[in-house]
Formats: sequence, structure tokens, C-alpha cells
Amino acid sequence: MSSIIGLTFDGPIQTVRRRQYCKDSEGNERTRRINLDGTYTAWELVEHRPEPEACSADSSSSSSSHLYVVQENQAPGEPLHWSFFVGSEGGIGAAYQVTGDATCMHYQHAENVNVWIMESYRTSYQICELYKSGRIWVDRYANSVSPPRAQTRREVTENCQGWVVRVLRELQSVGVVTEESVNAIEKMVEPII
Repeated sequence: MSSIIGLTFDGPIQTVRRRQYCKDSEGNERTRRINLDGTYTAWELVEHRPEPEACSADSSSSSSSHLYVVQENQAPGEPLHWSFFVGSEGGIGAAYQVTGDATCMHYQHAENVNVWIMESYRTSYQICELYKSGRIWVDRYANSVSPPRAQTRREVTENCQGWVVRVLRELQSVGVVTEESVNAIEKMVEPII
């Protein structure tokens, strides 16, 4: 156990990009941002369950942020590339993806992206509406669920599609997305060739 400014923490502090996560001695998950100058913001409680309407895929609010699974065309014979988009339909937002050869994929996230106008864009699936806590969870898991790796091409068992499903399962575990949504996306996973 460690103690930081009146809080007692049970377990390690994980760092994901510019944010830290840990559990306090009462089992509450906390987070804080690492500033560019190396200082930290105050610890905040991480909400484990967004408001019930946060998972509503039929919301008509055009100014809200949504989580989408985006499918893009690749070279003929190649499986579709899958990624996440957080933003509004037709608008600019954040893209979360893993790219590269399936033996050694890596994160390639980007802000201020318009996936809707990409030449490779094929289709997208709106998974849920996101509020602040939901966006924090997406950012956390899209940066901590490891990209697919394999020692040889023959040992490849997963590509970007499998990574998307694993991230969705983590989001399901904290109540951001529904099991039905994840199951529907998982049924679309193409075989590894």
C-alpha cells in the first residue's frame, strides 16, 4: 500500500498515455492527468457506470459524442480494417486503431479526424452515446488493450478486428456498451487468412 496526499492506494499505479489509474484502499478506482510540465491534476473518482441513457444507440441528439466501429476497405482480398471513432456522425472526432502487419501491430490514434470522408471508408456502426466517463473508458482501454502480436505469420490469430472486439469487451465490463452490441460486432469478424 502507498499513500499520496491523504489517500491510501492498494496496488500499483498504471500509466496510460498522459493519465494515471489506481485503486484506493476502499476499492474505488481513481484517475489523474499528467500535465505536459510533469505535474499532476488532483485524483478523481472514475465512474464505473455511466448514466443509463449513455448506452442508448437511438439518441437523436446531434451534438453529443458517440462511439462508432468504423470499417474501411483495404487491398483486394484483404479483410476490412476496423477502428473506433468518437464524435458525431459526419463530424470531426478521435480515431482509435491498431495498424501494421498482424505479427506486430501498433497503436495509431489521432484527434481531429473526419472518418466519414476517407477514401477507404466503407461503413460504420454506432455503438452507444458517450458522456465524459464513457470517453475516459474508451481512451483508457484503446490505449491499454495490447495490439495483436505473433512470432510468425503462421501464428497470427488476430488482427485489428479482434482488437476492436477485445476493447469492446472491456468497455462492456464497465457498463459503457451493452453485451448485445459487442455480440453483434463480434459476429462480423472475418476469418484470419
